[in-house]
Formats: sequence, C-alpha cells, structure tokens
Amino acid sequence: GRAGQGGPCGRGDGGAGVIPIAKNTGRLLINQRSRFVNEGGTYGIFGGGIFLDDTEFESIEELAQSNYPQQHALQELQEETGYNGQIQMQELFVYKDNKTNRNGDPCNFYYWNFAGICPVEFPVSPGAGHEWENGDGSRWMTFTELSTLRPLHFGLRSVIQNAGGKLSQFVQSLGFQGNEQYPNQVIDS
Repeated sequence: GRAGQGGPCGRGDGGAGVIPIAKNTGRLLINQRSRFVNEGGTYGIFGGGIFLDDTEFESIEELAQSNYPQQHALQELQEETGYNGQIQMQELFVYKDNKTNRNGDPCNFYYWNFAGICPVEFPVSPGAGHEWENGDGSRWMTFTELSTLRPLHFGLRSVIQNAGGKLSQFVQSLGFQGNEQYPNQVIDS
C-alpha cells in the first residue's frame, strides 16, 4: 500500500487482503501492523489499498466485477510476506462503506477479504521496500487463538464478525477443528 495517499475517501478507493491458511496445519497467518501505518500494533490481514488511478477501471463498482481484487490481494501478500508459492484464493467477505466525504462527494470504499489456502506454513520475509508495513508479531495461529487475539485492526474484526463461520469452515475442510495445539511461534519479519 501507499502511505499518506487516498482517493475520495482519504484512504484509497478500495483495498484487498488475504489471510493465508496452511493446508498441513490448519493455522492462519495473521499480520501485526507496524507502528508506521493506520492502527499500528493491531493485528490484521496482509493487504493494501486500491487506487483507481492505477487501474483501467472508472469506478470501484466496475472494478468489483473483475478479478482485480483477488490479484491485488495476492500481490500485497507477496510484497508483505515474500511468499510467491501455490495458493488457492476463496472470497470471505467484502466490506462496503458507502458514504460521502467532507466535500459531499460519493465515497464508496470496498475492501475484499480472502482466505488463501497454501500447502505449508512459510516464514514472513517482506520484499524490499515493504519491511515498514509489518510489525514484529506476525505469526501462524489456530482459529481458536485468533478468536482471542487482541488488539484487532477494525478490518480483521469485521472479517471475524461477518465471515468468521466461513473462515472456520475453511479450516475444518482441511481436517482441523481450529484448536490444535502447536508451539507458540512468532515469525520474524
């Protein structure tokens, strides 16, 4: 994502992100946001803003009809974690904020949230120039651990409230209940 820039809403025109789920453990990779970004220190998903000026789309609604959000989420995951392996994307939830900005202009902001099923857990190693986006506590965790994790970024909180059941079903579809015990492992970023 870009720091300090925004669309009509003051935060980009939209965004997309992904929660990786490891097929071999059923655990989820959650990002601790760095102190240099909005809501720093909170736990969220790997993702970033979409700026219509950087795309061929005229509106966020037109963009929504394409696979651009999924591709953007994958790009953000690669930049913020260094992972570029196999991943199966599943849409979880689209956050929609249809408001007007302080000038009275329409301010439709959409944020696409995906689950990304990958074969195994991978270390977080951000790409050059993206180290500032992650905090020090990005780690793999069970669904049960996620349900008690604090403090949460409002976006992750919204995913849990609106698509927590769907996320849990993805974990269960891999043969895990979501409460398996593993060593508490923090992955350095």
